[in-house]
Amino acid sequence: MKYLENLKYFISESIYNLWYAKGVNSISIATIAISLYIIGIFLLLMANATLFFNALSEKAQIDIYLKDDISDSEREEIALLLEEDGIVKSFQFIPKPEALQRFKKDFPDLKDIPEELEDNPIPASFEVALSETGNSEDTISSFIRKFSRLDGIEDIQCDREWIKKLGSYLNLMKGGGILLGGILYFAAAFTISSVIRLNVYSRRDEIEIMRLVGATNSFIRGPFLAEGVLQGLIAAFLSVAALYGTYWFFIAYSRESYSILLGFFTSTFITLPQFLLVVVSGMAIGLAGSFLSIRRFLTI
Repeated sequence: MKYLENLKYFISESIYNLWYAKGVNSISIATIAISLYIIGIFLLLMANATLFFNALSEKAQIDIYLKDDISDSEREEIALLLEEDGIVKSFQFIPKPEALQRFKKDFPDLKDIPEELEDNPIPASFEVALSETGNSEDTISSFIRKFSRLDGIEDIQCDREWIKKLGSYLNLMKGGGILLGGILYFAAAFTISSVIRLNVYSRRDEIEIMRLVGATNSFIRGPFLAEGVLQGLIAAFLSVAALYGTYWFFIAYSRESYSILLGFFTSTFITLPQFLLVVVSGMAIGLAGSFLSIRRFLTI
């Protein structure tokens, strides 16, 4: 019961202090909120980029391009091997006329080039989708080596090569985000520490009286720590609210501008674990800033 009474006292005192010095506390809360908002933007981008990357990985395929002089028996042999291969989920034969139509549709600015040539330059191909058991790099390399030895095949291309590079860029972004987050966390903790230090200094007489009547450092420290945690909590919810508004703004903008790329990056809001990360981070920043500030004062 004593701990609950102390906790109730800490919270009530921290709420009073927040309101009493609302001007300077607002600056502290705004600083944390801006830092968490920037981190939230990064988390939002990473959540959508990861979703986009996973969707690309699932749709990745292998294209087997055929020579123009391939015989029917050679093409049928390739189709039979694809059908019997355990890692092939599905495959489709794309004849030269259909491949040409696809080229004109995908690259409208270049559609006149094939017509200027005497023959259709777009090769026929097999589009091969792999099953989940064929996702490893070794399995794909073995598959490509196996079919490269067959007659009638001009080239084999795999989407996973550039998807792998995209994954490397994604990991690089994550590393940069962690570094940026660390810097912002430090700046926000420093701001809270400065604000709490001002509050402690303005209440130094009250603290001295509490010491004289036998109050422990923990009891004196409690309201200031609770104040820091409350500042971080309020800032976290403000930053998530601002982030949600930003998210819906870009959704509306992508619909009006018909931006496909922007549409991909507004597929989802931050996940529940990411939301909890923002909230807990805000409270942790507030607690750390308060602890450092009051610790220095009480040791004097």
